[in-house]
Amino acid sequence: MLNIKKAITGILAAAVVVSQCAAPGATAFAAEAEDHCYYDSVGDCYYYTVNDDGESATITGYDGEGGDVSIPEDIDGMNVTSIGNAAFEKCYNLTSVKIPDGVTSIGENAFDRCEDLTSVIIPNGVTSIENETFRFCTSLKEITIPEDVVSIGSFAFSYCQSLKSITIPDGVKSIGDNAFEECAIKSIILPDGLTSILAETFMDCADLISVTIPKSVTSIGEWAFSGCVSLTDVYFTGSELEWDAITFGWMNDVTRATIHYNSTGPEIGNSTSGSTGEFTSSGATYQVTSTANNTVKFVSYSGTASKATIPATVTYGGTKYKVTAIAANAFSGNKNITSVTIGKNVKKIGNKAFKGCKKLKTVKINSTKLTSVGKNAFKGISSSAKIKVPSDYKKAYKKLLTASGYTGKVKTL
Repeated sequence: MLNIKKAITGILAAAVVVSQCAAPGATAFAAEAEDHCYYDSVGDCYYYTVNDDGESATITGYDGEGGDVSIPEDIDGMNVTSIGNAAFEKCYNLTSVKIPDGVTSIGENAFDRCEDLTSVIIPNGVTSIENETFRFCTSLKEITIPEDVVSIGSFAFSYCQSLKSITIPDGVKSIGDNAFEECAIKSIILPDGLTSILAETFMDCADLISVTIPKSVTSIGEWAFSGCVSLTDVYFTGSELEWDAITFGWMNDVTRATIHYNSTGPEIGNSTSGSTGEFTSSGATYQVTSTANNTVKFVSYSGTASKATIPATVTYGGTKYKVTAIAANAFSGNKNITSVTIGKNVKKIGNKAFKGCKKLKTVKINSTKLTSVGKNAFKGISSSAKIKVPSDYKKAYKKLLTASGYTGKVKTL
């Protein structure tokens, strides 16, 4: 049966270019004539082309049953490094996608109109989210953008009407027009270094309550926050004078909100707006990343103890938050810690999180949800260090750690 399927696919690919993804209930893509088809273990076909180096491949299309999809990291002996333009466009049956660590490029419209897609894991190494990449992914609820991303394209997440939570890393320097139009985001922190908020970037985000804008911003385009009918608070990291120097385009509802100057966010314990902000507990600083999902990021540690713990949860202001990430440089250069225990809800460890912790000899990772370890996260820790991980995840976590630059021992708990 599989051979018949391969034969039919080959005939179609050689004869004509036809997209079947457009039909609801079908999850298929007929590739260009020169594309190849690779079948995974469940019989799904990934169309691909060989890159110019002759040693890597770009995924150009998909013909399969959909559901939870893990894109292969290598195809016919070649590493997959790119997802091509419109590769999964209109694949309505996709519900989740895991993109392999070797991928550094995701093309325009790659997942456009994947209406059942609820989650995506994007690896470190990807440096940009292109135009319309996740447009009309109406079931997508949350997404974490990797630390290496520096730009988000136009309409990248527009009309993601279920998207309530998104974390934008500090390295992002440009966000395209209409990037988050008509999303369900309740609050967002824009990264330092961003200089412009372009036209219609957050237009019709009717649930948006608060936004933190860095003082590096010098212009806010027309209609950028038009239709943000719930927007009540803007936290501006600069002074009132710097705010007044910003160039505002036409119809900017952001000016109707209360502007909080020299502020990175509300005092969480006193906030009733559901906005994001920072708080301190047991010598650690946390930043709320989603009020919809009650999640926080472990930002920094000011304690002097030799043993540190990133807890599974932390309670503040009567709310229990899951700790799902460790920020870049969270422990960088710490001279005291010798052991660290990482809680069961952590999904992401940021760049240089433990860099230069020369006394750090033991790291226990209790999480079974880890999907990302940033560059040089453990660079410069003790040469005799051991990182202990759950036994069922040793292979996967060792790969993540190696990709981050870690060369030491990985043991099981």
